[in-house]
Amino acid sequence: EFFSFYCGHCFHFEPVAQKLAKNLPAGVPLEKIHVDFLPAAAPEVQQALTRAYLIGKELDQGDKVAGLIFNYIHRQGAKFGSDDDIRNLLLVNDIDAAQFDAKFNSLPMLNTVQQMKTLQTKWSENGVLTGVPTVLVNGKYKVHLDKLDPEHFEADLQKLVTELLAK
Repeated sequence: EFFSFYCGHCFHFEPVAQKLAKNLPAGVPLEKIHVDFLPAAAPEVQQALTRAYLIGKELDQGDKVAGLIFNYIHRQGAKFGSDDDIRNLLLVNDIDAAQFDAKFNSLPMLNTVQQMKTLQTKWSENGVLTGVPTVLVNGKYKVHLDKLDPEHFEADLQKLVTELLAK
């Protein structure tokens, strides 16, 4: 899933994505790739949020951190002005300061963010990634979320992704 914390649709899709991730076949992860191309914030801020989210994932708290960031932006209407704003949000919500500080600007973290940026660029240049949220399955199939039945959205999405994974 390509998503952005600044995207209102992604904010509303997040619970669906979390449920989808929990219902995927064993051994099949839902890889979430945070993009940095939305005009709501500078790419550097969006990449810093990517690092914060990845720290959460490394600490088995990815969903929690994603929720904190989404809520900060969409429910509280707040803005991140600096890396310290991001750090403070996570620390007041029980993310360990030492682990955050050790990971946030580490070379492995920066490399992972660059890998996400490379995927974002690849799929954008190929005309596949035209907005968010975008769900790709097996690197071959783009799920057209707007074509799913709104009344059975979650069930239809789960069924479609499961079928595409089998191909």
